[in-house]
Amino acid sequence: MLVEYSEDAADKLDFYEREDRQLYDALYEIFDLIGAGSRESFLRSHYLRPPGAYAVEVDVRGRSTDDRYYIFWAEEPGDVAFVKAIAATRTRLF
Repeated sequence: MLVEYSEDAADKLDFYEREDRQLYDALYEIFDLIGAGSRESFLRSHYLRPPGAYAVEVDVRGRSTDDRYYIFWAEEPGDVAFVKAIAATRTRLF
């Protein structure tokens, strides 16, 4: 599956690559699974609207903060996974 990014998501990835490599690596672990077409249930267990849109919580190993990180992505025609947003919050979404 081809993984593409919104402009906002790409900008955040660029920032994390420079400023928070641990988070950047954790995000890319998820992107690699999505790109490989993994059927891991956690990738598609939190459905959003429209159908085929998902939210995934990202675990940053060794980080002990209240921050939660999420990837919002959607399956699109042509075997494309489109990352719409990457978000950080102190509130657990699910």
